[in-house]
Amino acid sequence: MPSILSLCGVEIPQGVQGKDCSFAAVGSDGDEPDSVYMQILGPGWPHRGEWVGFWRGLRTDRWTYARWWQPQKYEHGIWLFDRNNDPYEMKNLAGDAKYKDVQAKLENRLKKWIKETDDPFDGGERHPETGMLILGQEFTHQKYYR
Repeated sequence: MPSILSLCGVEIPQGVQGKDCSFAAVGSDGDEPDSVYMQILGPGWPHRGEWVGFWRGLRTDRWTYARWWQPQKYEHGIWLFDRNNDPYEMKNLAGDAKYKDVQAKLENRLKKWIKETDDPFDGGERHPETGMLILGQEFTHQKYYR
């Protein structure tokens, strides 16, 4: 949001989460972040499969790393891709001993992102049936409450 506001010439309000990276959109130099935080744009939808809405991740200039909530429950609960050598992210390196240190470093950075953004992903209250984060959301149709 700060980048879009800046590109529109609008002042960024105090307390807005995020960083102005508009320099990247216009081809200028700027203070690049060490990583970009990735999360689903909502809490996930109930009853659409166990995995929907339960991951967080990050990208650096080289790596993509993501993990599901309770990764031990899923066959591929952690994802690690080396985009320099695998730009289409086809080979998951998570769990490979050769990349153990990289995975640990990225997990630590992910935890830092979660903390910095007050994201309730790891410890927030969840719906007992669906596992969805309870964030005060309301659904538009009764069928989603089944």
